[in-house]
Amino acid sequence: FIDPKISKTIFFKKTNEGETKRNVQRVERMLKELGKTLKKFQHLDASDTGSFVEASLFEISGMIHLRCQEYGIKLKPNTVKLLGLKGQQQTMFLQMAIPFAKGTIAKGRALTTAEAQHFWQERPWNAIN
Repeated sequence: FIDPKISKTIFFKKTNEGETKRNVQRVERMLKELGKTLKKFQHLDASDTGSFVEASLFEISGMIHLRCQEYGIKLKPNTVKLLGLKGQQQTMFLQMAIPFAKGTIAKGRALTTAEAQHFWQERPWNAIN
């Protein structure tokens, strides 16, 4: 989701008439599946050392959310609800994953620790539209 060309291929589809349309159903399905996978990691601290897998899934979800905003894709329900996030996971997504995803997209690559801290400190993304 870092590369906008690849993201557009995922977020849009060609119709039989050759038109390009938003593929809302694909995006919603991706987020629901990511949410199911995230639930599996809620209580698996021993098998997910440092919550690396969970953090990666959050980052991907955050990039999907940001690309939806960029491409004008309105999700109903919103990203948090599609992912099924509540409590601590919702807070982590809003306050950490979205700023981190924003930084990753802006840089076009994985962030260094210092860069990640910079984007977390900005935190303008702690709300879902």
